[in-house]
Amino acid sequence: MFFGSLTAATTRLLRLARLRVLDRFQPHSPAWGCRPYHYVLGPIGAAVEAADRGDDPDRAARRWKGERTLALGRTQRLAHIVGVNGVYASLVGHARHCPDAALIEWMTEAEAARWTEGIVRPDAFGRWQEGGEAAEFFLEYDRGTESCRRLVESWPTTSGSSPSAARRRSCSSPSRPNAGSERPEPHCQARPCPSPRRP
Repeated sequence: MFFGSLTAATTRLLRLARLRVLDRFQPHSPAWGCRPYHYVLGPIGAAVEAADRGDDPDRAARRWKGERTLALGRTQRLAHIVGVNGVYASLVGHARHCPDAALIEWMTEAEAARWTEGIVRPDAFGRWQEGGEAAEFFLEYDRGTESCRRLVESWPTTSGSSPSAARRRSCSSPSRPNAGSERPEPHCQARPCPSPRRP
């Protein structure tokens, strides 16, 4: 999103982690082995974010707990969270290279739910502008792990990221009632790793 190469991004992220602006963890999957490092806010980063919001930075730093970072490595929603964040990063990265494009607004799942007073619960809300045109959208990020019933129920209330034609066919086919709960094929293989860990 902000770096021109993986090497530059990795170097900067590692430096920020050492300064405790960021924290990192390496999730483990018994089937797939070690995954890449995932970075989240560290205690200093939490203080900076709090100050930016006008809150007490010292209180934010004291409330930060490393256990929450490790807990992310064990949650079943991690891949979904990373996918939604990937959409955000892709849009911001595109806008950085296109002068007439911009992501004007972005709300997380919790922020969007509060904003709509619970009427809809999308994974995110965004306002995108490009070429003199603007559009608002709700994002429903589907990895193929949602049940067909849950996915179909979300279609009337969300927009901006509709299921693919193949996904719709799998949900409407009577011969494959559980297609939506099938496990996706792994994109890569990795060496075995004993457990989630932090350096």
